[in-house]
Amino acid sequence: MERSLLGTAKEIPRINVFRFAAGNPYSLDKMYFFYIVYLMTKRDFLGEFEHIVVLALLRLGDRAYGVTVRQEIESRIKREVSIGAIYATLDRLEAKGLVKSVLGEPTAERGGRSKRFFSVTTQGVAAVNRTHRALHRMTEGLDLQRSPS
Repeated sequence: MERSLLGTAKEIPRINVFRFAAGNPYSLDKMYFFYIVYLMTKRDFLGEFEHIVVLALLRLGDRAYGVTVRQEIESRIKREVSIGAIYATLDRLEAKGLVKSVLGEPTAERGGRSKRFFSVTTQGVAAVNRTHRALHRMTEGLDLQRSPS
């Protein structure tokens, strides 16, 4: 759902870039802008890849970090994904409050670096449930077993 609010005209001073002749009709000394502001509600449903990543986190439990999430996705749905796509999605989900991360202990095998472990928040579980319900409602009554025509 989105609403729009019409803003008022705002006078924004500009430098005159057309200095060819006095009284130039294309003068940009003052320019008036009208603007529309869109207020969008928070996205209610997870995107396809976000959904897959959150489900992988739920399956992995306390073993969930970037590499294991990637391995889980690749083994379950036979889809190759880059580690960059995994971390970009995890960062986006964390910014939305759907997952949280903690740093583990540094290990010698990782050159003293820590693993960043992820878990799904209560809001993340609710988002998965909303997405599942929406998909179920959309597919209810459809014959998805038929061959494509």
